[in-house]
Amino acid sequence: MEKPLETKRKHTLTIISSVITGVNVFSLMFLLYCLFTTRPFLIIAICIEVFIAISSFIFVFIAKKERFKKLWLPLLFVNIFVLGSTPFSVLLGLLIIDANQREEKKQSDVNYLASIEYVQKNTSNKGTQLFNNKWWTEPFYYFDYDGKVAEKFVSLKFNKTTYQLPNDSYVFAIYDQNSTRALFSEDFTYLKIHAYRDGLFYGRYEATNYYVLDTDSANAFRELYTNIVEEQRTACLAKEKEVKDSISIENAANSLLNEEYNWLTFFGEEYKVTKDYGKTVLTYLKNLDSSKFTLIDEGIDYLRKGFKYESPNGSNDYSLSYHETEGCVEVSCLYTCPYGNKYQASKYYLLDDETIEGLKEIINSYQ
Repeated sequence: MEKPLETKRKHTLTIISSVITGVNVFSLMFLLYCLFTTRPFLIIAICIEVFIAISSFIFVFIAKKERFKKLWLPLLFVNIFVLGSTPFSVLLGLLIIDANQREEKKQSDVNYLASIEYVQKNTSNKGTQLFNNKWWTEPFYYFDYDGKVAEKFVSLKFNKTTYQLPNDSYVFAIYDQNSTRALFSEDFTYLKIHAYRDGLFYGRYEATNYYVLDTDSANAFRELYTNIVEEQRTACLAKEKEVKDSISIENAANSLLNEEYNWLTFFGEEYKVTKDYGKTVLTYLKNLDSSKFTLIDEGIDYLRKGFKYESPNGSNDYSLSYHETEGCVEVSCLYTCPYGNKYQASKYYLLDDETIEGLKEIINSYQ
């Protein structure tokens, strides 16, 4: 009875080493699991595995003195394998932790860009563009020239909300730059701020926050915003009308005739050629009477066939285009609005058959 008990006592270190080796294998498996799934516990798994792997490797040599080779040798090989695998697992884990921290930092940066604190802090004192999705059909741009809109905006107190309106409900832009856009709803009660950052090796990160404004503040800000825009719009429309009233085929041709050089570019179905045709075409156009031609409201966007007359160095505000397919002369004039912005006004004249034939004769005589 004493001999088996004595043998069992002699193998105590080996048994303990076996248990630690089992824990070592389990901790390595837990580390591998955390590498690909439960990343928040990754740093804990690394610390556990490093401690257990070293402890188990040391203890297996302590157990060697019991000379129980049938169990000791397998334990040694298992510990060598686990200890050899641990550095690679730890290195991979550290790389994943670093990548996670970088992702969190990038996302945190974008979250800040989509915050009301960032937008209010970076709203320019003057010159902020005032934008409305419904104004896309108009050629004008509106700005907060005296800074009244910005001053009011940065003083507003917003509360964060999870309530989301449909995307097309946000129409008034107060901030639109550096990948951040702040849009008000039509009644100025809700504000949506969206931000993103992207790049070839950077990835893409986005964030959106929603804020709500009390009714009284929203109404006051809406009135200020829209009144400033309407004042500018009225002035721009008046200037556009003034310029359009002065536009005619004769005025444009006469102005271009005073230039020493002009570009006359001919467009065909498969070609585009710029040549010096003298001033014969302009002289012909100068002697026309615009009042006898029909004005059309909708412009022609693309010159498919015909010619365009313009100043090569931009010294003349006028340009003349003849759309041969439509039998239409387009007269355009660049001008400066009361707020210093450059715009273009255009008129479109449908020519009669006699005038079209006269143009063809002149053009064909040079070809």
